[in-house]
Parts: sequence; structure tokens; C-alpha cells
Amino acid sequence: MGCIRRAVGAFAFLLLNFAAAHQQAQEDVFVDKPIKGVNREGHLRIITLEPGKVEGEYSAAGDDGSGIYFLSEVKDDSRFILITTSQGEQLYRAVSPRNKDTLVSLMGNDFLLKNYESAEGRTALQGFLVPAAEVAAIEETLDEPDGIDQRLFSANDETYSLSVMQSSFATLRRRVEGALFVHATVKLGRDIGVIGSEYPAAMSLYVMAMRLAKEEGAARGAIPSRARSIPKVHAQSCPSPKLYCSNSDACCDKCPIGSGCLGLCGTYCSCWSWACGDCCYHQGCYDHDLCCKVKLTWSCLSMWKFTCDSYSCK
Repeated sequence: MGCIRRAVGAFAFLLLNFAAAHQQAQEDVFVDKPIKGVNREGHLRIITLEPGKVEGEYSAAGDDGSGIYFLSEVKDDSRFILITTSQGEQLYRAVSPRNKDTLVSLMGNDFLLKNYESAEGRTALQGFLVPAAEVAAIEETLDEPDGIDQRLFSANDETYSLSVMQSSFATLRRRVEGALFVHATVKLGRDIGVIGSEYPAAMSLYVMAMRLAKEEGAARGAIPSRARSIPKVHAQSCPSPKLYCSNSDACCDKCPIGSGCLGLCGTYCSCWSWACGDCCYHQGCYDHDLCCKVKLTWSCLSMWKFTCDSYSCK
């Protein structure tokens, strides 16, 4: 009988170890299946790393030559973001000289995001598809108050423009380079330790990557479920008055909301601690979830409207 008990005990021990190993493996795998040819062990090269300017390149592991270049600049009232392939093909570009109106190029389509004051006195945002022949002229007048001829858009259907923008974003999401960009930002934050709340230029990149990663489809599989750069905690280790947040495994003043982790910066319940420095609730991440998780509005193209404390969904 003793031999049988020992055998049963050894078998149970093996089962427990297998279950633990399986759970660990499940935590380390991608949320969904990774994109073919995209490996999170690609190489990130930082060219410039300053609070107001982040510039770098990311190349995929392997010999297929896939890679991206990215640049984000924040200076006074001006904002600029550029993402291209390693061969120079422009994927995304956004420029806002006065942090007001913004000209965005996304997968070959150009859009103007205009801030205006509604009849109720509230600031709102409209987006318009820009004719290719007008792009250069519009960019020249972006920094001038009322410098853009509104007649250009009198016949432009905003609903149609929004559908073109959403389709363009989906095209970027399906591209391997879209997943590479997400990988690059994860490495920038998790591995190098660049915190978005301390590096405004990096925060613009993180918000763009969060939007790509939260999309249904291939890009969502580009993020490991344990993306966080800070250790998980246990309920007993949270000092008063901190709360233990079971959905984000963190000690917080306020926890992310529900099983969908609303207010947690990251992808669903995967914490991107490098965005705001922790895995707790942040009003800006909550507002961004409501604005960009369920739908894709014009505000989701304007990455620098985001802070950890607020995000204007117009």
C-alpha cells in the first residue's frame, strides 16, 4: 500500500508541475496567434531618446528584411509623428504646428482634423478626407488661424471620410509593419524603461500602438499577455489604504473596472505599465477605452490629445 501511495503522490506531483508549467506557458504566449514572420525578439535601435523626441528603427527577426522607422516630436505647441517601412514607404504621418488642426496621412489617404467650437460652446473635432491636390497647400496654412479654406470641404461627407479613415487604419493593422510597430513600442517601454508620462514623445507612440493592438484581427496577436514591466503582487502585500486589484494584480488607489479592465493602460487586461507607470486605473486610459476600444473616432487619429489624467473623445 505504501508503494501505491508513493506512486500516486509522485503522479499528483507531476500533474501539479505540468499544470503550473502549462499556466506559465499560457501566460507567455501571444494573446492570439502571432502574425507569420513577426517575432518579438526583433532588434530595436534607438537613434534619439529625449522627452520631446523619440526616434528609432525596429527590424524583425529573420532574413525577410521587414522593418520600420519611427519618429515622434513634441515641442511647445507643435506635434509630429512619422512611421515608415525600412524601405521608406510612409505608413502614418501626423503634423500639428499649433496643436490645433492636424493633417494626417494614413496608408495613402490624407485627412484634416479640425477643432471648432460648437453652438453650445464646446470644443469639437471634425475630420475630412483631403483631395491629394490640396495636401501641400493645406499643410502650409496649418499654423495660420483660419488659414484653411473651408469651402474645400463643403461637399465632403464626414461620414464617408470617417469610413475611409477606419478602412485605412484596418489596412495598417493587417500589415506586418503594423505589428512590428507594436513590438517596437513594447520594447521601448518594457525593456528600455521609457515611461510615457515622463516622455511625451513616447506617449504618442504608445497610444498609437495601443489602438493597433486593441483592434480585432492580426495585430492583436502581436502582444504577449504578460507585457508588464513591473512584478505582480498578492492581496496580502498591499499596504493600507491601497486596494488589491485582482484584474491587474496591482496595489492601487483605484482599480481598473470590470473584467474588461477599463481604465487600465494596455491591451484589454494586459498592463502596459510603461504608459503611466503602473497597472492601476487612469482616467485618460478609461476615456481612451471608451473612445477607441469600441469604435474608431477622429480623436483616435490625434495621438497627442492623450494624458494619463484625461483624453478628449470628440
